[in-house]
Amino acid sequence: MLIKGGVIWLKYFTSINSSPPIYNFIAGILNDRFKVTITNDQNQEIEVELELLKNRKDGLKVCIEHKVNLAEFWGSHGDKKKYFILIV
Repeated sequence: MLIKGGVIWLKYFTSINSSPPIYNFIAGILNDRFKVTITNDQNQEIEVELELLKNRKDGLKVCIEHKVNLAEFWGSHGDKKKYFILIV
């Protein structure tokens, strides 16, 4: 998954099991913000809020109050770590 400038780009999401594609979920969101729990491949987790990008459906923005904590949680781009996102 790529996070750049506080944006999580949905084209990098892979659904697990029989979960519908993330785009289907995003299309059904009524609120602009929602909570997610992110777990890395060492079973560490963090809960943050994401919000929809204005006039776009291909990315989610990390809410400003969660940017610092999430930046410390993410590995560097290209480190091949896997993250699992549970939408609350």
